[in-house]
Amino acid sequence: MQRIIERIKSNTRARVRAIKREQESEIEKILKEARAEAVKKKLALLEKAAKEAETEKKRIVSIARLTARKEEAMLADSLLEEIISEVSESLEGLRKEKAYAKKLTAVVQKAVEEIPASNVVVEASPQDSKLLKLKRVKGKTIQLKNAGASMTGAVVKNQDGSVKINCTFKAILEEKKPELKKELMAEIEEKKE
Repeated sequence: MQRIIERIKSNTRARVRAIKREQESEIEKILKEARAEAVKKKLALLEKAAKEAETEKKRIVSIARLTARKEEAMLADSLLEEIISEVSESLEGLRKEKAYAKKLTAVVQKAVEEIPASNVVVEASPQDSKLLKLKRVKGKTIQLKNAGASMTGAVVKNQDGSVKINCTFKAILEEKKPELKKELMAEIEEKKE
């Protein structure tokens, strides 16, 4: 009986060892899979973080470029206003030049010819009125009126003022402003390089 009990104990111990080995093997397998899954998740998280970092970097660079462009545009506007102000101040000296009188007369003459009316009014400052040497235009009467002394250039219009061509220096500069700003922006861009 003792032998039977010993055999049962021995078989039980062997069975317990076998079950433990199976459990340890199963535990090892589960741990291996868990480690692999953890590595996989870690890599996925790192990849996601890298993509988010790259997206954030692109966003920051884009904002910086936009801010720089805005500042460049503000600089161009400021420079343009300075240039216009300096040129406006120097107009008094330009009025003494023959080229000014010729150009003013040519611009106003063309405007007189363009106005679709028989009675044309030319408004200019007293200084510019003296410089104008307008030719007669067939079928048109030209009336010269003095405008404010600060006006440079002239405004040409029909009798009732419904059709008007503004040939003032200020209007010409305003018309040219986008083109001038574009040139200034190109110069600013060139100096950056």
